[in-house]
Amino acid sequence: LASIILLVFFIAFEITKKGWPSLLAAILPVFSPLLFKVSFNSLSIYKILIPLFLLIILSFIKIKDRKFQYLFLASSFLLALIHPLSLIIPLILICYVFILLSKGNKLLLNEKVSLIIAIIFILLIQFIEGQLYGFNLVLNIIEDQFIHLTIASFSYLVGFLPLVLGLIGLYFGYFKESSKQIYLITSIIISLLLLLSLELITMTTGIILLGVTFSILSAVLLSKILDITKKSKLPRVIIPLLLIIILIFATIIPAIQDTATKPKLDIEPILWLKDNTLPNTKILANTFEGNLVRYFAKRNVVIHYPFTVQNAHKRFKDTRQLYTIQEYRDADKLLQLHHIDYIYISPQTKGLYNIEEISYINDRRFNKIFDNSNTQVWEVNA
Repeated sequence: LASIILLVFFIAFEITKKGWPSLLAAILPVFSPLLFKVSFNSLSIYKILIPLFLLIILSFIKIKDRKFQYLFLASSFLLALIHPLSLIIPLILICYVFILLSKGNKLLLNEKVSLIIAIIFILLIQFIEGQLYGFNLVLNIIEDQFIHLTIASFSYLVGFLPLVLGLIGLYFGYFKESSKQIYLITSIIISLLLLLSLELITMTTGIILLGVTFSILSAVLLSKILDITKKSKLPRVIIPLLLIIILIFATIIPAIQDTATKPKLDIEPILWLKDNTLPNTKILANTFEGNLVRYFAKRNVVIHYPFTVQNAHKRFKDTRQLYTIQEYRDADKLLQLHHIDYIYISPQTKGLYNIEEISYINDRRFNKIFDNSNTQVWEVNA
């Protein structure tokens, strides 16, 4: 996660060719409230996705160098292997081509070759892995995770400072400087907004990537501000110092406060499942904790991310129903259909499905076998 600072710095430096603005811009995304909240003290896919995504962008910007051309292809290939988010890369590249051509610019040979290979590789890998369906399935997670945003909440989650500085930087970069690097960054924003509006990626993913992108663009405005201070009689250190102070109070402190109340990752119940259940048992866990149960307890679950299992769409709906359904006779059919032996109820499950307990769980057919005040495990009796 810390590598985000380096990657944003190098991308911003390629755009501005100035150290101080790039360094200030690099600090912004790491303490964006949403990214800090979902990644701090937790197992988060974003710790891999965001650096890898930025590595792809950086290597494409420097694609004239053969080494970076290979790095671009390798990182795109790796992202395609580990996550369906890689499908955003072809969209960004196609958008970039349209903007470039509309501005009367031409693609370099290295760009053409790399662009075509990357798009073919990503689509082919996603098709082979069956994750084209998994990517579209994110649409069905909206009821759990996609929040209809207000301007205020969007500004807060992206980060007020990156958003404001980034939008102004986008104006200067796109309309005043018209560089290819800015066209690429603009393509990222357009692609993300399009996918968010169509609800094809989760709010968390879209907002985190937008926050990182606007942070990069903020370097353009910061560069302009530092140019103005050079022409004035003010000490050059004043503006960077002022921006750092604003950054501390507007971004870093709120991010730390948000995570202060965040519960620690509790894997004790999952390890208990590993030690006290048979290897071939199946456990009902919420959609996102299924990964933890699979990894730490080495047990089967009904569904787990990234939803590449057969009938993933139905499993997703059945999981939600089993946690929210009212009557046992309705739940019993699903319990038998998925051969569920244990039901895992964590604080995240309660928050995710807006429940305090499962309505039918006190039926004599269930036996509570684990309870550590936060998490419960119930055995399903035959």
